[in-house]
Amino acid sequence: MALRWLARASLLATSTGVVGVLGFSAAENSLEPVRPLAAFIRDCKKKNDDDATDNNGGGDKAIAAAKVVAERPRVLVLGSGWAAQAFVRDVDTQQFDVCQVSPVNYFLFTPLLPSTTVGTTEVRSIIESNRVIASFRNHSLSSRLAYILRMRTPREVACVEGEALEVSASEKRVRCKNSRGDEFDLEYDRLIVAVGSQCNTFGTPGVTENAHFLKSVRDANTIRGAVIDSLESASCITEATEKKRLASTVVVGGGPTGVEFAAELVDYIRSDLSNLYDEARNARVTLIQSADHILNTYDKKISEYAEETLAHANVDVVTNTRVLEVKESCVVVKDKKTGVVREVPHGVCVWSTGVASLPLTKALMAQASGNAQARARALRVNAGLEAMGLKDIWATGDAAAVDNPKLRAQLKDLFAEADADNSGYLDKDEYNNCLAIAARKFPQSAEHIRKVAKYFADADLDHDGRLSMTELDAVLDAVDKKTRAYPATAQVAAQQGSWLAHRFNTDDVGAGFIYQHKGELCYLGNEKAAAGLVGSDNQEVVLVGETVSALWHGAYFAMMRDQRMKLKVGFDWAKARVFGRDTSRC
Repeated sequence: MALRWLARASLLATSTGVVGVLGFSAAENSLEPVRPLAAFIRDCKKKNDDDATDNNGGGDKAIAAAKVVAERPRVLVLGSGWAAQAFVRDVDTQQFDVCQVSPVNYFLFTPLLPSTTVGTTEVRSIIESNRVIASFRNHSLSSRLAYILRMRTPREVACVEGEALEVSASEKRVRCKNSRGDEFDLEYDRLIVAVGSQCNTFGTPGVTENAHFLKSVRDANTIRGAVIDSLESASCITEATEKKRLASTVVVGGGPTGVEFAAELVDYIRSDLSNLYDEARNARVTLIQSADHILNTYDKKISEYAEETLAHANVDVVTNTRVLEVKESCVVVKDKKTGVVREVPHGVCVWSTGVASLPLTKALMAQASGNAQARARALRVNAGLEAMGLKDIWATGDAAAVDNPKLRAQLKDLFAEADADNSGYLDKDEYNNCLAIAARKFPQSAEHIRKVAKYFADADLDHDGRLSMTELDAVLDAVDKKTRAYPATAQVAAQQGSWLAHRFNTDDVGAGFIYQHKGELCYLGNEKAAAGLVGSDNQEVVLVGETVSALWHGAYFAMMRDQRMKLKVGFDWAKARVFGRDTSRC
């Protein structure tokens, strides 16, 4: 009874932020958590042996501590994104010594990154220290009670701010460099590669020199300053053409990041900048997409609504257009249908066209045995997220490419099992049963199998009301192509990180990682948004309009696990609504 009351009081203290309830804060502050960094440092035993010769005898204690730490498997996590933080939060530090290495000492809430480029939210509101996230104060309530009652010693993840330069898979060693330029080695028993990705330029000339990416805090701050700088420069000249160019922004890439940035920028221009800059009233935003539609990975209704909404907001949506070159003052584009080449002037160009592997990931792929990583876009992993051809290495998020099983390889078996009347054809009921069987046997592909269920008529090429094996083969081939890679989203990465932590904690791979699609959201400007949500019957429900904007805000608010981040972001949204966005450049 007393423990139950104690647990409730602790939950109250945690959820409301009340300090000192039952002395919990004082009790936790008095604890000395173990941060097992010494177990990872290469040649630490040699260093301790040297220390053992000291006259004060402190070396013996260091050696003893190192031996205790070394009893647990050493798990080295590279990165601090969605997958890394999910793993760090959920892994059992009583079973493993965990060390996290990242070039930055914070986690970035990337879904709101486009809004920081215009000041809707501030950058510091959507970041949280890695050490705070890894703190034992964020462990489960039962674990915290065990720490306070001295039943267990709190064990934290050791956090290192440093860049991973090189991974030696054979030596199980990672060469790192800190912010001062000092290099050091960390050893591991298990390695988690969650380093993310970089923007894919597709070899387009001038991108690196003349365009801004939108992947990091630095990118967001740079874009925010560049937009204001262009308008300030335009206000100082009289030549009309040059003024118009400086007030123009080109966004390359019609995915969620590019669309949301364009929407946020239009809001910024309409609500704030046009009141301060005459040039902003004639500002132009152009969104260039290589595919037929923007948001082409979303439901078609969302894609069409997004194009209509952005066009109504005076965004020039240009589709079926390839960028040939990015110059300092314009973007050279080619219409894929007509072949016409033209220049689109810009004062600011933002490039958001997909992702590519980092050099560290590519170098690690080259160490794989045989052809396990041949022609892979990222580290090819199996259903258990283990890197193929590399021992004791796992990969998650954008750094991983899950090698899911192919449905076409089981075409004959699936067809025969669903063909109840042995007619050699599948009617509509048998077709749906075939898909149900496939979803059960291949849960990794269930999301895409669900989407093709409504395309029976399209698959029936000869319009005889039934599908032959050849026609079913085309359906399964379409599913295989869609299942080839998971989308590079926070949703996928977070689920992979949590699943991998559970797999480590329980040593149970089960059916492997299965992505559970929760839906998709996109802000379209002027308090409008679109959402594709998965209903109870596994059918996607599309919602669009102004009311969906509240859903967009609420969904991202709920994704924030840190109460302080929620408070800061909520305040930023209220501040922008009441007082407008900050237009200063610093």
